[in-house]
Amino acid sequence: MDLGVSVEQMAARSHDLAAEERARRKQTPTSVLARSDRLAHRLGLHVIDALPRDVCTGILREVCVALELSDPYAAAAGVRTLVRVVHGLPPVEAFLSDAIDAICESTDGLPQFDGDGARRAEAGAAAARG
Repeated sequence: MDLGVSVEQMAARSHDLAAEERARRKQTPTSVLARSDRLAHRLGLHVIDALPRDVCTGILREVCVALELSDPYAAAAGVRTLVRVVHGLPPVEAFLSDAIDAICESTDGLPQFDGDGARRAEAGAAAARG
């Protein structure tokens, strides 16, 4: 299968990403790394090491297709972005619910906001931005 990328380019990209990952881990506080390692252990992710290459390739391909990524190396960052956005949705949903309620309960045709929904929506937007 030709992806339009040479083996040398892929190897260089892999090397660069490994270096970036090492640098990122060095900059990450130990408590965050420990939390991540504990979560990986609790989830039983050690089984990933035993997965056949073709299974890993298939999973990665599905992730790239679902996220519409042409660069498989961007999959982890794409998933992190998706998680941030999804975590930001409840405050936005609360804001919209408050806005609808205010409009529906309005006696003079003008919405009556308490401001709490807007603060929650902003918190959600900030969480989505990371």
